[in-house]
Amino acid sequence: MKTKTTQPLQPGIHNEIFANDYNSGRFVEVGLSSIIYENNQKNMNMLLDIFSLANQMLAEQSHPDGETTPAKHEGWLVRRSDPKMN
Repeated sequence: MKTKTTQPLQPGIHNEIFANDYNSGRFVEVGLSSIIYENNQKNMNMLLDIFSLANQMLAEQSHPDGETTPAKHEGWLVRRSDPKMN
C-alpha cells in the first residue's frame, strides 16, 4: 500500500526558488522551478532541487555550438510539488 508523504519546505526557502517557463508562457505545462544549491563554475558541478507540478514536463536543454562553457556534472533531486504550497 502506498502512503502519501509530505516534505515541508524550510522557512524562507520561497525566496530561493528559481522559476522558468522557457519563454513558452505555459509554466504549468512546460516549466522548471528549482532551488540551486551548488553551481560551481570552477569544478563544473551543479546541484538542483527540482519541484515538478503534476503533468509538467521539463524542456530539453541544449548547448549551442560555439558555447564557451563546457557541460557540468549535475545532480537533480526531483520532487512532485503541490501547487497549493504555502
